[in-house]
Amino acid sequence: MGMVVRTNMAALGANNSLAQASKAQQNGMQKLYTGFKINSAKDDASGLAITEKMKNQIKALDTAKDNCEDGANMIQTAEGYMKETHDILTRMTELSEKAANGLLKDEDRNALQNEMDQLCGEIDRMASTANFNGVKLMDGSLGSKSVVTISSDQDGNYKYNSPSKKPSYGGGTVVGAGDTYDAATKTYTVGNKSGNYKVSSIEAASTGGATVKANLLDEYGNASSTAVTFTLSPQVGDTVTIGTDKTGTTANGLKITEADEKAQGATFEYRQTGVDANDQATYDWVDISGKGVSMGSSAKFQATGTKGDVFSYDGMAALGDGTTANGIKLQIGDSSTSADRMSVSINSFHTDSLFGGLNGVKNMSLDKTDAANTAEVKIKTTNDSSTYKNAMSVDISDKDAASAAADAIRQISNYVSDERGKLGAQQNRLEHTVNNLTTASENTTAAKSRILDTDMAKEMMEYTSKNVIAQAAQSMLAQANSQPQNVLSLLQ
Repeated sequence: MGMVVRTNMAALGANNSLAQASKAQQNGMQKLYTGFKINSAKDDASGLAITEKMKNQIKALDTAKDNCEDGANMIQTAEGYMKETHDILTRMTELSEKAANGLLKDEDRNALQNEMDQLCGEIDRMASTANFNGVKLMDGSLGSKSVVTISSDQDGNYKYNSPSKKPSYGGGTVVGAGDTYDAATKTYTVGNKSGNYKVSSIEAASTGGATVKANLLDEYGNASSTAVTFTLSPQVGDTVTIGTDKTGTTANGLKITEADEKAQGATFEYRQTGVDANDQATYDWVDISGKGVSMGSSAKFQATGTKGDVFSYDGMAALGDGTTANGIKLQIGDSSTSADRMSVSINSFHTDSLFGGLNGVKNMSLDKTDAANTAEVKIKTTNDSSTYKNAMSVDISDKDAASAAADAIRQISNYVSDERGKLGAQQNRLEHTVNNLTTASENTTAAKSRILDTDMAKEMMEYTSKNVIAQAAQSMLAQANSQPQNVLSLLQ
């Protein structure tokens, strides 16, 4: 190429090289001052997508770890309240043992009874006020409000039936001669006899309910000849979703079978006297729009229990208050699946739940050969020392009743021990979950770092190389710019 002054190709080439070297130098500098080798999608599109997913996962894992620690703190708080309830029950046992001593006078037992009432009042106060971040822990809203029932065998050995172990027969009403209902204690007395029952048969009915026949258990735990019949029917407000198998189960455990085909897949509410929005006809079940539906003439209702179940049927179960709630759900993982959620249930620790099933329980060890003279636990259905509306207290004003109460209260203490044990097991599980989440977060962070973080030594080496290239290009550009001046020597 000849000597020209209009176009300096050497300078153009040097300038392009300098521009590329400067751009590479800037990219390298950005990686060095940010610490990331992926600063935008153009740096590594797939790497960016992977690391953004990992960022979300790491945040979810860390948050789940915090949730687990909060859950463990909640359980620890509840268990602390239960420990105090345990201590109170121990003192109540001591008071009962003292009251059972024949050397005491009536005024002595009255003094002991006053302390018993105060202790029961404190149990109610704790159950009503115990909370974690405003969530009530021991009022039954996180579990069951059913009563704890106990029984005694012919040798005087007590055993308790936990509400969580007791089968539920859903809502319903008790019908039969001699049945009474105490609104204050929410307790049904069936045929003037209260206690535990054993199911002898369950019959499905097409008239809107199910019939459960049962026998009253005697003091030895055996089914007696005294038979009672429970009629369980849907309660106002119950909802049911009919599946493709023509069946559905209400929340309180009443199962509907062989429902009409046109009801399949829909959810209905029992209103007893529902009104169809179109023709004003009256139906038992209506959908969410108010349209009535017939479950069909072949529809039958049955209880979810089975023959041989032992249960205590009381007002709280009949009114739907005794069913076990789902508890509080803890998010303990990074996904929305059920495996990453844990339910913590805590039953009611009010006196009506702890002591409501003790009234009339016989201590056969006092005189097992003469059932008429055996001592019975007596429960006071009112307690002026408590502000809880259904407050109860253990009556120890009689020495024989006090002796029976001491054994019964020990069983309630065993029940509290089991409830504390359940919470302790869940707390241990959460601690393992925290360790697992911490390890998962650490490993995921390491994988993200391998993709996203800058290798500073390697990048510094490359930056130095790019810096030298830029300086060389700058020097060559200066040389190229001076070449056109050589043309002046031809003009002299």
